Amino acid sequence: MIRAFTWGTFNHIHDGHRILLNKIKTNCDQLHIILLPNKEVFENKRIIVQSETSRREILLKLRISDFVHIDSYNMGLKSLLKYNPDIFVVGYDQNTVWEKRLFSFIKMNKLKTKIIKFGKFADGIHSCKLR
Repeated sequence: MIRAFTWGTFNHIHDGHRILLNKIKTNCDQLHIILLPNKEVFENKRIIVQSETSRREILLKLRISDFVHIDSYNMGLKSLLKYNPDIFVVGYDQNTVWEKRLFSFIKMNKLKTKIIKFGKFADGIHSCKLR
């Protein structure tokens, strides 16, 4: 069984999110999403569009992922430790302190998780640039 993880804030679910999630799902048996909590969304984006509970419900209604965990580096990434994923997929634009912490966490905890970086979508236009 191939277990895949990805993460994000998932404010304003858009086609890029759906394409990413569907692409991951077609290449694994079980898809887990780590949904970043409100506190960390605000620290990173300075705005909270929807509560973490609402964002989680929307993701579950898509019926793409098998699990949606509210988790983060600051919360201990307990979902990673519990499920020990085979792969972790990050978006093409994800090259922040969060990803650096994630990579260190995986190495420090001796997880055999392979990191995969998803290619650009929509010529690299990110939804936050449109807002």
